[in-house]
Amino acid sequence: MHVTRSLRTWLEQFSDDERDLAMAAFQEIDFHSTDRVTSDLSRVILDYVEIVRGSDTQLIIEAILSKEDVMRLVSNNPSSEMNYIQSLFSSELVTKYGVIMPMTKNSQKLLPVNPQLNRSRKLSPTRSIYDDVFPSTIRDSSSGSEKYLDVVIRNSRMSTRLKKKRGWVPSPILDISNAQKLDELPTGDLLFILLVDNIASGTQAVDFIEMVALSLSIGPLRGKTVHLQVVAWTATLAGIRKIEEWYKCIDAPRFTLEIQYLNETKSFKNTSLDRKSLFDLFAKYGNPDSNLGLGFGGAATRSVIVGNLCPNNLPDLFIYHQPKIKYYPIFESREIPPDIKDQVLAMPGRSFDGTIDPKLRLAVETGKLRAALTRPGMKGDPSWQILLCAVVGFGRDEGIRIVGASYDTFCRAEARLRTLEWLTDKFAPTEAGLHVVRTYAERKNRADYAASRHYMKRRIDASQITYYPSSLRGVR
Repeated sequence: MHVTRSLRTWLEQFSDDERDLAMAAFQEIDFHSTDRVTSDLSRVILDYVEIVRGSDTQLIIEAILSKEDVMRLVSNNPSSEMNYIQSLFSSELVTKYGVIMPMTKNSQKLLPVNPQLNRSRKLSPTRSIYDDVFPSTIRDSSSGSEKYLDVVIRNSRMSTRLKKKRGWVPSPILDISNAQKLDELPTGDLLFILLVDNIASGTQAVDFIEMVALSLSIGPLRGKTVHLQVVAWTATLAGIRKIEEWYKCIDAPRFTLEIQYLNETKSFKNTSLDRKSLFDLFAKYGNPDSNLGLGFGGAATRSVIVGNLCPNNLPDLFIYHQPKIKYYPIFESREIPPDIKDQVLAMPGRSFDGTIDPKLRLAVETGKLRAALTRPGMKGDPSWQILLCAVVGFGRDEGIRIVGASYDTFCRAEARLRTLEWLTDKFAPTEAGLHVVRTYAERKNRADYAASRHYMKRRIDASQITYYPSSLRGVR
């Protein structure tokens, strides 16, 4: 990325010693377009629609609702009383009365405290979702990234309708936008999908999940069995752990939770830059009252989705204004300057480049299949790496993150492997798939493969054709 006008203005605030480090830190930021996020999450939604279509399970999809949006709602409705999430953590109350009673601050002392629960969350006020909070209707221009996720859900609902002779069959994705539609909610199990673009500290996700869990206990979802699936485009391992630790503490037998994330969020805590110098710079220009300038939750993320506001877990160096020292961040008010946004969006979209993830390389070498890594990769075709992930024992979700291709590209390549009968529906290699990987290094296979590719390149204008030698099921 070349130095734009806004970037140059920002760098001029630093001393000579700091300027190079600040520029290096900026170049570590990983920019993604909302088009990529939208495409991947839309494909995930379609997969879940196919799972529930024709079954009795009802499907609800909501984009994450921030605590800031909830508090703005409360400020507009001061008479509305908040419940306290501690009621979800009291197994004694459930055993004695058979139900979990609504809680207020005054009745909090009546409940025993779960010792595993973080002290900061003992009196965490929240709302029961669908009592008086309908996420898609209370977001406005003050909301952040969640707004465009609502559009993803709406478009998915429209695209998954089925046309019949007598008209349209509604989408399996239920539209719960008001109390009247909630009353029409059919009986049966619920698959509740929480759509998130970025999980960093995990706090915002836990806040929303608490709303769903509280509704299951004392709200409109009471009496139903709810399976909540968190689907995130990118997430940090710390954020995932926080959600999992929260789930371990609750006592809700009709509530299950799983997490699926397509990419692992990159962090400044894992970078090639000198960590001490970098973190000293973050602390100097960061908010002195929080997390040493590492952003919300101390996540120090370096993933930015272009098209909406920057995440608040980006280091303060990039988003925090310090009036005392007259420092202005590059992303003031968390907005990306137009010249940087234009340059990022003008860059060619990232495609699968065949790079082997170190985790996959180690697993393959440990399994004595090192020669399989020498197969020439076709740009844009992750099929071979997907097969290797299955052979060495990685699950599908982990394979998605390791391969690094877009979710749509991954699914198409996975489907081709199933067609070749090298991969099962459970992401396990077949005997034929295992044979392909184990015998690839045999001399006759490698010679056949190399000679055939050479012939195809010189005699046939087919640069995008992937060739498999006769021992690997012929030509495609």
